[in-house]
Amino acid sequence: MKKTALAAALGLSAMLVYGCSNDSKVDTATNEQPTATETQKDIISMDDIKAKALKEIEGGEVTSVEQDDKKGIRVYELDVVTNEVKYELTYDAHTGDLLKKEEERRDQTNNGDVATGDATKEFKVTEKQAKDIAMKKVGEGEISKFELDRSDQKYEIEIKTATMEYDVDIDANTGDIVKYKEDTRD
Repeated sequence: MKKTALAAALGLSAMLVYGCSNDSKVDTATNEQPTATETQKDIISMDDIKAKALKEIEGGEVTSVEQDDKKGIRVYELDVVTNEVKYELTYDAHTGDLLKKEEERRDQTNNGDVATGDATKEFKVTEKQAKDIAMKKVGEGEISKFELDRSDQKYEIEIKTATMEYDVDIDANTGDIVKYKEDTRD
């Protein structure tokens, strides 16, 4: 009886040692999920994506840029307008590949933010100035959405941190903050 119990204990010990030794050979670095910081390093900058979009749509103007997740893929969604067409482009945020391109003829009589002629109107506050104003207000984070709303003459900017999401609207003529909202991220 003692021999059987001893043999069973030795067999169980051998299986545990074998199992543990196999687990230690697994390279955990390749099986771990990347941290938010590591993932962010792999993402193409918003400015580089805008440059790609403007190369794709010659003579266009980027009026909106948003970073989003679509079916588990980090993407940039951009609106680019010309005098005659509004384009909606979707790029892979890691590779820069163009995933989707939609175009819509612009309404010649519409007074909305896609009306013909609006694309050439200049505002006193530049895109860079609006981004700087928003970042100064928030203090930290990454711009995840940027849009020029021509009909309301304002920049709509969304900034995200690890725990917070901020919406900042900047008057495109004066540079004043016309809306500021902060929420915790879900």
